[in-house]
Amino acid sequence: MTTNFTFRDFLVYLMTGLLLLITLGIIFFQIVVNQISCISVQYTFVKDYAVILVIFLIPFIYIVGHIVNTIDFIMMKYYVWLHPLLKTSKWWRWFLKINEFLFYRHRIVFQVVTYWKGNTTPKAFSTTEEFWILCAKLQKDKNYDNAGYWYILNDLFKAVYVIFFAGCLISAIEHKWYELLLFFVLLIFAKIRAHQFACFFVDTVARLSKST
Repeated sequence: MTTNFTFRDFLVYLMTGLLLLITLGIIFFQIVVNQISCISVQYTFVKDYAVILVIFLIPFIYIVGHIVNTIDFIMMKYYVWLHPLLKTSKWWRWFLKINEFLFYRHRIVFQVVTYWKGNTTPKAFSTTEEFWILCAKLQKDKNYDNAGYWYILNDLFKAVYVIFFAGCLISAIEHKWYELLLFFVLLIFAKIRAHQFACFFVDTVARLSKST
């Protein structure tokens, strides 16, 4: 793995961690303002060490980004667990479809399955395992960067989708309807972009594999 890729990977976690804190700050804006005011009055030394506090805050934001991506992973595993239980049930198929739309369709693995089950000919791969073997071969041949760019963006917007999904739920619980509307619009945007980048990644891997 290259240093550049590691930096971009770090940037994804840092951005998603920061975005989650901003999202919570928007929902609980008045509480946050009041707490900051109290801290600045009661603990005057905070102003003197603001730079140091920000430096220590960066690793915390990075860890929060990892937590967001862990939740995204759990959401995927939840659907993988649910699918074989309900796929043969006529009564619960609608529930499975809703879960597929919410938690699965914007993922790379869904686009991989869609590709090899589709009518594209000739196919660069015919199973999901073959696809990941192609990715490994492209990495080994140092011809993966173009595809890797779309992979990282898909990772980023999957996490952003999780954040705005949580923002919608919390806003609804707190009866903050303007915030709910805002996060719902951003949720749709994040899902569309994640879906697009998943398609771009799969298509790029397929084209690169055919050109080698």
